[in-house]
Amino acid sequence: MLCKNCGANIPENGGFCPMCGSITANTMNNCSVCGAELEPGAAFCVNCGTAVGSSGKQGNEEKNKIYSQPAYIPAGESGTYFGGSGPAHQGSKKALTWGNLLGEIWSKTWRAVLKALPMTILFFVISMLIHTFLLVGPNEGFAASGFLGSNLLATKGNVISATVLWTLVSTLIFSSMARKKQGKPGLLTSLQAIPGQMSEFVKNNQKAAPTAILTGAGMALVIAGLMSGTSSMVLAIGVSALFASPLGKLVALLLHSTWNAVWQALGVKGKQLESHAAIEGYLNMVGTACGFLLGIILIWDPFFGLVILGVAAGMMFSDRDKGQGMPVTPMIIFFMALVYFLGDTSLFTGGHLLLADDGGAAEAGGWANWWGSVGFGLAIAHGVPPAIGAALGPALANALVNIDPGSFYTGEDEGYDQDYVPQDGPTDAPYDASENESGDTPEGEEPLYDAEGYDKYGYDREGYDRSGFNREGYNRWGYDRNGWDREGYDQNGYDHNGYDRNGYDIDGYDRNGYDKNGYHRDGYDDDGYDKNGYDQEGFNRSGYDREGYNRDGYDRNGYDRDGWHRNGYDENGYDKNGFNRDGIDREGYDKNGYDSDGYDRNGFDRDGYDEDGYNQDGYDRDGYDKDGWGRDGYDRDGFNQDGYDRDGFGRDGYNKDGYDKDGYDSSGYNQDGYDKDGYDSEGYNDKGLGRDGFDRDGYDKDGYNGSGIDREGYDRDGYDSNGFNRSGYNRDGFNEQGQDAEGYDRLGYDEDGYDRAGYDSAGYNKDGFDKNGFDNNGFDKDGFDEQGYNKDGYDRDGLNKDGRDSEGYDKNGRDYQGYDRDGEDADGYTRQENLDKAMDQIIKDKMADHYYVRNPHLPQKFWNNTIGRVWNEMLGDWKGGQCGEYGEWGADWIKDSVKEIYGDDVVVESITLERNSNVNHRATLVILPDGERKVLDFWDGMQKGNGQIIDEKDWVKKWNEKLGDPWWGENKILERPAMQVDLKAFIDQYGKERGEQAFLKYYEKKGELGAAQSVLTSYGKEPW
Repeated sequence: MLCKNCGANIPENGGFCPMCGSITANTMNNCSVCGAELEPGAAFCVNCGTAVGSSGKQGNEEKNKIYSQPAYIPAGESGTYFGGSGPAHQGSKKALTWGNLLGEIWSKTWRAVLKALPMTILFFVISMLIHTFLLVGPNEGFAASGFLGSNLLATKGNVISATVLWTLVSTLIFSSMARKKQGKPGLLTSLQAIPGQMSEFVKNNQKAAPTAILTGAGMALVIAGLMSGTSSMVLAIGVSALFASPLGKLVALLLHSTWNAVWQALGVKGKQLESHAAIEGYLNMVGTACGFLLGIILIWDPFFGLVILGVAAGMMFSDRDKGQGMPVTPMIIFFMALVYFLGDTSLFTGGHLLLADDGGAAEAGGWANWWGSVGFGLAIAHGVPPAIGAALGPALANALVNIDPGSFYTGEDEGYDQDYVPQDGPTDAPYDASENESGDTPEGEEPLYDAEGYDKYGYDREGYDRSGFNREGYNRWGYDRNGWDREGYDQNGYDHNGYDRNGYDIDGYDRNGYDKNGYHRDGYDDDGYDKNGYDQEGFNRSGYDREGYNRDGYDRNGYDRDGWHRNGYDENGYDKNGFNRDGIDREGYDKNGYDSDGYDRNGFDRDGYDEDGYNQDGYDRDGYDKDGWGRDGYDRDGFNQDGYDRDGFGRDGYNKDGYDKDGYDSSGYNQDGYDKDGYDSEGYNDKGLGRDGFDRDGYDKDGYNGSGIDREGYDRDGYDSNGFNRSGYNRDGFNEQGQDAEGYDRLGYDEDGYDRAGYDSAGYNKDGFDKNGFDNNGFDKDGFDEQGYNKDGYDRDGLNKDGRDSEGYDKNGRDYQGYDRDGEDADGYTRQENLDKAMDQIIKDKMADHYYVRNPHLPQKFWNNTIGRVWNEMLGDWKGGQCGEYGEWGADWIKDSVKEIYGDDVVVESITLERNSNVNHRATLVILPDGERKVLDFWDGMQKGNGQIIDEKDWVKKWNEKLGDPWWGENKILERPAMQVDLKAFIDQYGKERGEQAFLKYYEKKGELGAAQSVLTSYGKEPW
C-alpha cells in the first residue's frame, strides 16, 4: 500500500505512513463526535472541526481515540462550544493562501487608515517635511551622496530601497508600541533572544536545515541587490521579528508549500520532497534573515544569491536523489548567475551621474532661492513614496499585530504544529532511553539500519521514525501527533477541557469561574468588590469612587468635582465669583476691576489713563498722542503733519505758495516779482532801470553803459566795448583776433596755436611730441615709453616686464612651464612625454605602495572581492580598487603633475562610459588649455605597469568595443567633469552665445575663468 501523501510504502494494516506520519485510509472512517465521513489522512473533521488523532502504536486500544483541544480565541471574543461543552469552535475559516493572508493584511491596514485618516495624513506631511529637509539640505539634492543619500533617502536609484526602509522602520516602531500596549516585551527586548532561538531551531532540525536556509538566503541576497545596507539590516530585523510572532506560523506554512511547488516545477519528484510542514518555512526565515545581514557587507548580492539558489537546487536533486549528481536545472541557474555577473555588474564599477541642478538648496543659492528652482519639483517628488510608506506604517503595524492565526485553516491540528519547535523547547519532554530502544530486535542481536539510519521497522537508533515519533507515538519532546503529552496536556500546558495543571483555563479561571485571586469572570469577589476594590456602583469600602468622591460628591478634603469646598471657596480660597476673602480675584483685581496700583484689566486708572499717561484713545491729559499729535491734527508747537500752522504757514514762516505773512517769498519777492525796494529779480524797477541806474541794455539815461560805451559800441575815448578803435586795434595794439602786427596773441601763440619755439599750449610740436620727444600717450616716435615698453607692454627686444614675448616665451625661448617653441623642455622632452613619465612614475610608486587592480579578469575579480579581499586588504597591507576607484584616485594623483606641465588652466576629473546602469568603465579625463581632451586610464595602466594615455574619442572607441553593444539603447558617456556638465546646461537653457557668456561669467566669479575657457575651447573643437 502506498501513502497518498508522499508515495512511500506502508506495511499492511499500517495506521500511519513510516515516512511522513500521515494517517492511512483504514485508520478511521467516521468522526466519533458528529459521525461525518473523514477524508484519508485528515487532521480535522470538516463538519465539526474535531481533531483526529491516535497514539501511533499498532494494537493499542487508544489507536482510534479522538482528541480535541481549545481553539485559539482572540482577546475580547467569545467561543461557541459544540454540544454545550468541550473545546471552543470558531466556525468557518479561510484557507491559508498567500492571497487570503495578504488580503486580510490589506483589509485590516485599509480599515486602520480610514479609522485614523487625519493622523495618517499628519504622518505623511511630517515625513515629507523631514525627507525634503534632509534631501535638499544635508544631502544637497537627489543625487546619492554620503550615508544619507545612499542609505536613508530616496535619491536617484534608491527610491525603492528608501521606500521599503521608511515603511519597515515605521511599521516596526508602531508594532513594538502595540506589543507593549498588549503587555508584551518590546521589539528590542524580543530581538535579543531571537538569534539564540534561531540557532536552537536549526540545531534541532538539522536534516531540513541546509536546503531551506540556502533557499531563503539566496532569495534575500537577490532582493538585497535592490536595497541599501541600512534597508537590508532593517529587513533582517523585520524577518527576525516575524519568525517569533504568531503571524510567522502562517508565513512559515506558506513558504513551505510555495517552495515545494517551486522544486516540483523544477523537476524534483514529489516523493523526494520530504514533508516538514512549518519547519522548512521557519528555516527559510532563518536563511532569509541571514541573507539580508550578508547583503550589508557583500558586493554583487544578486550574483551570490543566484549561486546559492543554484547550490540549493543541486542539493534538492543530488542529496535527495541519493547522490546521482547535479542535473541540468541547477547548472542553468548557476550559469544565469554567471551571465548576470558578467552582464549586469561586468568587470567594472559604475559611475555616478552629475546633474546640472539636482534640487539641492546650496546649489540653488540657499533655501530662499530653492523654491521654484529647476530641481525643486523633482526633489519633493522623491520624498512622496517614503512618506507614504511611513504614513502607512502605523496602520500596517496594527494589521500585523491583530492578524488571528486561528482564522485560517492550515490542514493541521489547530492547537498544535507537530513540526514546530517552541522557542525554549517543550517543558515536559524528558529523554527516556527505554522509549528509544527497539523492542522488535531479538535480545543480543544488533539491529540493522539502512543508509539513512533506520531499521526495517522504520526507526532510527534513538527509536524514532522518519516523522520523529517513537513506537508509543510520542516525539522527542513527549508529544503525540495530536499534540498531547502522556498526561493529556498540550505544549501550552492545557488539557482537553482547556485547563492547565493548576486547574485554570487560558483566561486564568478555574472550573468554578474564579481566578487565582478569588475574582469571578464578572470581575468581582464574594463581597462584591473588583480587583481594584470597587463595587458595581463604583465605590470602595470607604465609600469613595475611583475619582475619590463620596456619594455626596465631595472628596476626603471636602471638595466637589468642580473644586468647590463645602464653605463655598475653592482650594485656593476663591468663591464662585472669583474673589477671596479680601475681595481680590485671582488676577489681583477688586470688585470694581482695579488692582493695588489703581489700574483696571485694560491698564487704565480711574481717570482713564494708563501707566504712560495715555487714555484708551491714545491721548495724554494735554490731548496729545504718543507721537505728539493732538485731536485736531496739530502738534504741541501748533503744526500739522504737513508742517503748517493753523494760519497756513510752515515752521519756516512760508505758506503753501511760498510767501510769508508780508507777502514775500524766501527770495524776498512779492507776487508781482518786486522786492521791498521795488526791484524785480533782475534788479530793475518799473521804469526799467536797475539799482545802478542802468537799463536792461546796460545804458544809463544818457546812453552810456557802465563801461562808458555808447550804443554804437564806442566809449568816450573812441574805443568800442571790446576795446578796439575804428582801426581794429585795442589800446594794447592787438586786433580782434588777438594778434599783434606779427601774428602772435597775448600768450605768444600764432593762429595755429604754436609759440615762437614751435610748441602748443600743451607743450607738443606739430608732430605731436613734447620737448623730451614723447607724445601725449607717453611714447616716443618709435612707440616706446620712458621705461622702454610699447603699448602692448613689450620692450625693444620684444619682451614684457616678466621677460616674456607675446607667445609667452622668455629670452631663452621657454614658456612658463619651461618648454621651447618646439614643445621641448630643457632635457628635450615634450609635454606629452613628461605626462607619460609622470603617469609611469605614479603607477610605479603606487605599485610599490601595494596598490593593485581587483578585477583584471573574471577569476581574479571573484577572488579579490571575496576571500582575496579579506586576505590582501583586511589582513594584509594591500589596497585594491576597480576602475571606479582608479578613475577617482588617478585624478588626485596626476592633478599637480598636469598643472606643472600644462599650467593652471587644465581640468582634471573623471569620465565614465556606460553600457547600461551597471556595465561601464571609468578613467581620468584631462582637458588641456588648447581644448584637447586626454584620458588617463590608471585601471589599465596598473595592470600593464605603465601609463595609458589616449585621446578621448579613441578611448571611447576602444571601450565601446570592449563593453559591446547593449541589448537596448546605446553606450554613452555618463559622467563628465562638472564644468562640462554646467556648460551644456547653460547652453541648453540660454542658447549657445548667451549660455557661453553666462558660463564664463559664473566661473570667473569662482576664480576659475582660465579652466572654464579651456572647457569652452574644447567644446568648440568637439562638442559633447
